[in-house]
Amino acid sequence: MASQADFLRRYRPQFAGRNGRHAAVLLFADIVGFSALSADLVRKDDRGAELIVDTLNAVYRDVFSVITQEGGQVINIAGDAVMALWSPAEFDRALNAANTLAKGGAAAQGLALKLWVGKGEIETRHVFTREKTGFTVYGGPLLQALAADAQS
Repeated sequence: MASQADFLRRYRPQFAGRNGRHAAVLLFADIVGFSALSADLVRKDDRGAELIVDTLNAVYRDVFSVITQEGGQVINIAGDAVMALWSPAEFDRALNAANTLAKGGAAAQGLALKLWVGKGEIETRHVFTREKTGFTVYGGPLLQALAADAQS
């Protein structure tokens, strides 16, 4: 099974090749109850950490597949959450991805996803350290997703 790093290399963001502001559609997908599941797996099974990684990789594979089939680009993974971007003209494709994921994006693993789609201006930044390179995005669509999460 491929590692999370393999997934990130394969789906490296091409959406924003430079730092700056961009109009975009952002999809934020978060695995429901994953923190509790992870703690439970570690307590109950000597292979708990391995099972957590296997579960994440299986969910990511399904989520990334739906996102890329709808023309989106995975830009970030934060724990058990995935962010993806589309151009504003592809808003309907982002909604299609969200609807498909809502119907079973993590169901094969016995999990569900919380999903948010926002549209607006984002700020993109590449973050560099000696050890690795990262990519971050912030702005209206992400704030919309975080506000929706706070209300759920």
